[in-house]
Amino acid sequence: MSDELSRYLQYAQLSWAAYTPLDDTFTGPIPVDQLTNPGIGFPTQLAGQFSARYTVLSHLEDTEVGLGFSATLFEKIEANPDGSHDKILSIRGTNGPGDLSWLI
Repeated sequence: MSDELSRYLQYAQLSWAAYTPLDDTFTGPIPVDQLTNPGIGFPTQLAGQFSARYTVLSHLEDTEVGLGFSATLFEKIEANPDGSHDKILSIRGTNGPGDLSWLI
């Protein structure tokens, strides 16, 4: 698989994982059972690989306004050659049309 395709797959998985309901104080790897629950739907093997590869540094669940916004800052567990760790901000969209009812 090309590096570019691999990077797109990584970002798709991070975006998908951003839909996992987490408490605002949660940090660490997302438990496999949370990634595989019916609302998220990661296959078990992929969920295990994801949990071993990424950890949550910070999470902001849906705002008080209830617009469905959520953001998660992930960190890749494996270090880069220079010892640093990649950090990826994944921003979740809305939960559905009901989140936009405040516009009407």
